[in-house]
Amino acid sequence: FYVYRIYAYHPSTGKFQTTVTPDPYSNACAADASWSMVCHLPTWKEVLPDDVKSWCDHSFLPLQEDAAIYELHVRDFSMSDPKVS
Repeated sequence: FYVYRIYAYHPSTGKFQTTVTPDPYSNACAADASWSMVCHLPTWKEVLPDDVKSWCDHSFLPLQEDAAIYELHVRDFSMSDPKVS
């Protein structure tokens, strides 16, 4: 874990003072978010077993912005069906 010690002007006191803050760009932090954590977040290619790596082939969709993603909630889909309570 790590934090940054910053010496800067604090407008509420009108003075320069030293403060301690976590890294705002860290990928992980302590449970109370007061400390940043150094960690390696693996990519999907590193996590998936070898026989599943074919899922990572996105050559059929070279531009991610062309993807259409749909989301469906079971309750919203089935609430008007009288057979579902």
